[in-house]
Amino acid sequence: MNPTAASRRTSADVPGPDRRARSRSRGPRVLVLIVAAAGACSIAGAITSDAWAQSRGNAPATRGQAQNPPAAKTKKAKPSKQDEARAKAVAAQLRSNRREDLLAGFEAVGAGGQVAQLAEPAASARLSRGLPPDIAVVALQSVAVVGSASSSVAIAPYLRHREVAVRRAAAKALSRTRGEAAASALRVALADPDPMVRGLAATGLGAMGATQFVDDLFVALDHKVPEAAASIGQLCSPEQCERFAAKTGQFGFDVMTSGFDQILFRDPAEISDDLKLAIVGKVREIGTSDAHAFLEGVQGRWPAVWSKRVKQAIDLAVSSTHGAPGASHDPVDGQP
Repeated sequence: MNPTAASRRTSADVPGPDRRARSRSRGPRVLVLIVAAAGACSIAGAITSDAWAQSRGNAPATRGQAQNPPAAKTKKAKPSKQDEARAKAVAAQLRSNRREDLLAGFEAVGAGGQVAQLAEPAASARLSRGLPPDIAVVALQSVAVVGSASSSVAIAPYLRHREVAVRRAAAKALSRTRGEAAASALRVALADPDPMVRGLAATGLGAMGATQFVDDLFVALDHKVPEAAASIGQLCSPEQCERFAAKTGQFGFDVMTSGFDQILFRDPAEISDDLKLAIVGKVREIGTSDAHAFLEGVQGRWPAVWSKRVKQAIDLAVSSTHGAPGASHDPVDGQP
C-alpha cells in the first residue's frame, strides 16, 4: 500500500486498537520504502555523474581498474630578478648601433637559458632592422638556440640575402624555430642557387613536418636536391610514398634508400605493411652489395613488436642478397 495513501485514512476507516496495530506494522514498510527510494536516487545520481564525466572525456575507472591520479602540472620556472636585470641589459645592447654591443648581446642570447628567452623579442626586433652580414650570421645562430617560432618572421628575409653564408645560417635557424613563416620561407629556398641552402631547406621541411609541401619536395628531388628524398620519406602519404618508390632506378641508391629508410620505420598506423613489403621487394630486386647492407641495417633495427610479416620479408631479402658481389659473407640464419 502506498504510504501516502495510508496516511490519509481516517479513524472511521480503521477501529482504534486495530488502527494502532496496523500503524506499528506499517512503520518498517515505510522505512524500507524510504531507504529504497534514497538508494535509487543515489544510483541514478551516480549514473548521471558517470555519463557527464564520460562526455567530458574523464569517465571514472571501471570496477577492478585503478583510477590514475590527475597529472601534476609542471610550472614554468619564474625568472629570477637577476635574470630579468641581465635580460634588460642584453636588450639594451641589442638596441645599440655599436658593433661590440651587438655582438655581445647576440652572444648572450646564443648562450641560452632564461636570459636568452627573455631577450629573444629584442633579438628578433634587431634582426628585423637589418644587420651587416657577419653580425647577421652570429644573430641567426643565436636565435636558433632559443628556437622560438616568433623569431621566424624576422629570420625569413635573410634567406634572400646576397651573401650565401647568411642564407645558410638563416636556413639552419628556420629549421629550429619552425612555424608557418619558417615552412613557407624554406619552401622558396628549395630553389636557391646554393646547393647547401637547398639541402638545408629540404631537410628543414622534413624535420618540421611540413606535409603541405611534399609536392615541392618532389620537384626539388627532380632538380637534384638529394636531401629531399629523406624528407619525402618522412612526410609522404601512402599514395605519395608509392610515387616515390616508383622512382627507383632514376636516382642513386643512397638517395632512394634515405627515403625508404624513413618510410619503413614510419608508424604502422601511417604506412601499411603492404607498402613496406613493396619497398623491401624493390630493394631486394636491386640485388647489390649495397642493397644487402641496407637490408641488414633494417633487419637489425626492426622493432620486435612490429609486423612479423614484414620482418620475414626482410629476413628473406637479406638471405637472398647474401651472395651479392661485395656483400658480407657472415652466416645468415644458420646458412654457411
